[in-house]
Amino acid sequence: MRPGDAWKDKLAVVKGFIQRAPDDGRPATQPSEAYLGYDSRALHIVFIAHDGEPRQVRARLDHRESIAPDEIR
Repeated sequence: MRPGDAWKDKLAVVKGFIQRAPDDGRPATQPSEAYLGYDSRALHIVFIAHDGEPRQVRARLDHRESIAPDEIR
């Protein structure tokens, strides 16, 4: 999976992410990459995060400063 052809060779690629949990500071266990670019009107960010168990992925909307885990225990 990559950004569309219209963005080919126009975005900077960011790789080599580290994880926060469960082992803070260790290399990420799943591959992820981000593509960054801009034009005269906006900053464009494409973030592609893979997961070995996609059915377990949950998401919610929250304030950007909130870093609480997205889990129900």
